[in-house]
Amino acid sequence: MKSFTLTVVERRATSGELRLEAPGRTTLAKLVDVIARELGLAPGRSASIYRSGRALDQRTEFSSRLEAERPLRSVHLDRFALRAGSMFLLRYGAEPERWLELRVAAVSDAGEGEPGEGVAELCVVGREAPAARADLFTARLYDAMETPPPGSSPREIQDWLRRSHELASELLARGQAEIEALSDERGLDLASWLIDLSSDLARDGLVDEALGLAARAAEVLEHAELLADRAVILAEADRRDEALAQVEAVLAAPGLDAVRMAKCGDVQRVLGEARRAEELYRRALSLAKGEHEKELVLERLVDLLEDQGRGAEGRAFALATRGAQEWFGIAPPPAPGERDLLVPVPRVGRNEPCPCGSGKKYKKCCEREADARGELAFLTPGLDRALEHLLAEGPPPSLRAALARLHGPAFEGLELHEALPLLPHAGLEAALLDWWLMEREEQPGATLLDLYLARRGARLDPREKRVLARLGASSLGLYELEPMGPEPRLRARDLLGGRDFELDVEEVLASGAVGVQLLRLVEADSRTQAVHAGVSVRREHAAAVVAALGPRWAGLARAERAPALVQAWLDACHAAAPS
Repeated sequence: MKSFTLTVVERRATSGELRLEAPGRTTLAKLVDVIARELGLAPGRSASIYRSGRALDQRTEFSSRLEAERPLRSVHLDRFALRAGSMFLLRYGAEPERWLELRVAAVSDAGEGEPGEGVAELCVVGREAPAARADLFTARLYDAMETPPPGSSPREIQDWLRRSHELASELLARGQAEIEALSDERGLDLASWLIDLSSDLARDGLVDEALGLAARAAEVLEHAELLADRAVILAEADRRDEALAQVEAVLAAPGLDAVRMAKCGDVQRVLGEARRAEELYRRALSLAKGEHEKELVLERLVDLLEDQGRGAEGRAFALATRGAQEWFGIAPPPAPGERDLLVPVPRVGRNEPCPCGSGKKYKKCCEREADARGELAFLTPGLDRALEHLLAEGPPPSLRAALARLHGPAFEGLELHEALPLLPHAGLEAALLDWWLMEREEQPGATLLDLYLARRGARLDPREKRVLARLGASSLGLYELEPMGPEPRLRARDLLGGRDFELDVEEVLASGAVGVQLLRLVEADSRTQAVHAGVSVRREHAAAVVAALGPRWAGLARAERAPALVQAWLDACHAAAPS
């Protein structure tokens, strides 16, 4: 059973930080009750938790409402697939509602208790007073940065936009230095909020307000991208001459980048100038720095060509630009039945919350570092994203069947949170999830990872797609790790396959320990990397496994290797145990 250390902070920073220790079997309802009690909130109010960390995201909402499809009272923390750094949101009460961020500071294995008894109780382990009570202006900013409640009427939405516009004007009057200080102090991405607000105003018919806000924000923040957004707003408002004049000003400005050039192409596309739009998109592609900018522009160009009936040309161009078909090809349409299996995951837009859970917009957070990272940086996060996506609604029946297939029929009737503490080694949890995702066929000839990549592959960073594709072709193996001279390198001898690999010590175990391990190896950045190096095997047990599987290992299908390997190891452990 896992235990989670959680920090709870109210978004308006009026109550300080609360630190909790919670066992995995804690229900969300119990968690909410304790938070409300400790922070002095009125008891018994309605509450919702959003696993994605996005406010009002109905797809991942768990609620106290009686009619809720996913009630708080019946969901445990361990169903959330939480890891250190995960963040989710709690909305408590109404008029006024309170928004609280819950972050996972640490995940640990709780101690064992007697059957039927809790291994730990939910408890408060720390509390910090707020550094300073948020002023009224900051509180109003938090309100404005939330989206209107679902079901708001058009008039209510427009009133909300007008209030937000007034607040944005007041914010810009404070000047660049104070805006940047406020952003740093409160962790707010105010520049991205101003960009988004300009677009929202224009879409709701408040074009003059949107244009004025974009121009003022570009001046105060020295943010040239806002002028390109202003050109798009003019084009969508059918103010052609003004839009083209703004485009010329953007193109003439120094330091022109791919994003601004692409938005100038958007203007031409809105105005019906497809040839000019294509020209600007191709110029933007030549200016793109890094894979994210390349993809941002390439999507626009391919969409434009498809609209012109040149879809084959667009796909061929994308293929040539991205690289090898098996890694960079445009995702094929979903196979029959796949639409029900995988919920579509939208591409992370530059103005959307960063997937890392920081609360900042992607372009102000991980995008800045993404272009400098290699494939290895995408390996674990990419695998985590795939797992969290598949586990978002709780462990599906196919995972319970996989548990029984990998560890024996005694596990077939158990829920995941009941079964994991019974595994003979903690590392087998990772082995189970990996096998279920990457080796077990969900549909004939297709694993869950295959289906995930088919649906989302064209939306992923190319490095993430490459390394996940290689990971999907790997299999669990039995390796003996031996030191190689004075350098921090290890030789991994494949005891069943007969091959040798070189590994960095720090990529295997922080302690640099050697011995026999159940490992999964994958190539990343032209080096062999170890994944989930956590299951140690005694040498005498390894010898028994090799004797049992060696003669037939090469003939086993990849999906059968992990179950056979785990079962042979468990058999060796049981045979050696004293009677």
